[in-house]
Amino acid sequence: MMTTTIKHCKPQNGKRVQHSYVPTNVYETKSELSFDFLVPGYNKNDIEIELESGLLHVSAKPDSSIDKTNRRTYQKEAFSRKFKIPSRVKTESISANLENGVLSIRFEKIEPRRIFVNQ
Repeated sequence: MMTTTIKHCKPQNGKRVQHSYVPTNVYETKSELSFDFLVPGYNKNDIEIELESGLLHVSAKPDSSIDKTNRRTYQKEAFSRKFKIPSRVKTESISANLENGVLSIRFEKIEPRRIFVNQ
């Protein structure tokens, strides 16, 4: 599988900060909405997940102060992704798991309610 990284430069506090585009797969089944983010090399302390007003915000800013690399051919970069969460999802059911470089975020879906009309 080949992935492409697209970098976005956004000014923050007068500085230009480079953000990476993190490949993300979104899956929807009858009972679940899930997101898989490809984040190899990141640990759970690097990643921040926020859910507010139906907006899922996933971001990371790796701690570069602990980097002792003498020669670098790659590096972890800050990233930020936002997704609108549909109303048919139970936002309180959110769960997140980081395993083998994949961050998985899951939501349960609300079962549609049938309303019968009385005569």
